Amino acid sequence: VERSQSGDTFYVEPSSVMELHNQITELIFKIERIEQEILRELSLKVLRYAEKIKIFSNIVVNLDVAISCCEWSSLVGASYPFLAERESGINLHQARHPGLIKKIGLEQAEPLSLRLGDAYDLLVVTGPNTGGKTLVLKTLGVATWMANCGLPICANSGSQLVWVDKIFADLGDAQSIEQSLSTFSGHLVRIQNVLTEASSSSLILLDELGTGTDPEEGTAIGQAVLENLLERKSLCVANTHLGRLKLFSINVERAENASMEFDPADLLPKFRLLVGVPGASHAVEVAEGIGFDSAVLARARELASRESN
Repeated sequence: VERSQSGDTFYVEPSSVMELHNQITELIFKIERIEQEILRELSLKVLRYAEKIKIFSNIVVNLDVAISCCEWSSLVGASYPFLAERESGINLHQARHPGLIKKIGLEQAEPLSLRLGDAYDLLVVTGPNTGGKTLVLKTLGVATWMANCGLPICANSGSQLVWVDKIFADLGDAQSIEQSLSTFSGHLVRIQNVLTEASSSSLILLDELGTGTDPEEGTAIGQAVLENLLERKSLCVANTHLGRLKLFSINVERAENASMEFDPADLLPKFRLLVGVPGASHAVEVAEGIGFDSAVLARARELASRESN
């Protein structure tokens, strides 16, 4: 019998209950001891077969990846490309970005066909905003990365990609308040990383090269960057709206021009890459297509006409 501190409560535990409690406690202890023995025995067996388990685990993982690749390939029409050495160059046939396929469907995604690294190492892409220039960079980058990882790509069979040591991409607005970087300086930081580490086996993707600053100075820096990458024999695709950069690749060895097709009659981009054809930005037409103020557009056309004359 036990009594509380206040003396108001008494605790009584019959001897028969105490005996049952002791038996239960002893059984719990025996169960825990048996569990520990079983776990110890299983752990020793696992350690004895650790190497075989690793081999089996790798086989299961590889099989799972292979099955997943087959299922995914059938859904998006993907295939395994031929992975060649750098000198053979890239040759994409009807490639699509997997993210775009997921968003709008296989049939609606406009395919990309592109060569790089055989006849030319640099491709300068021009054309209107919303015309698909950035998508060209992303499609090429994702396809190259997937191929180098041993995965199928969203392209027709017979496509060829190359082994790369690194893929560099300067895409989107690189400004940062935390790092005190403007749009232009943010691009420069990324490009400096390219100039520090890129080699002849690297793929470099530059979006809106030379923008974010004075057009003349931006053009000068952009051209100098492209000339440096040509000297390194890096594989490079660069997008730009700057007039001089559009013309830069015309008479330069190992460089080529391209543009995104635009229908001025419908004021709509066609999302098709035309290699060997420099293109205009069609800024006024694009603005008209989104319903921009007609008076402002009329004045813009007048100013553009004066400047061209």
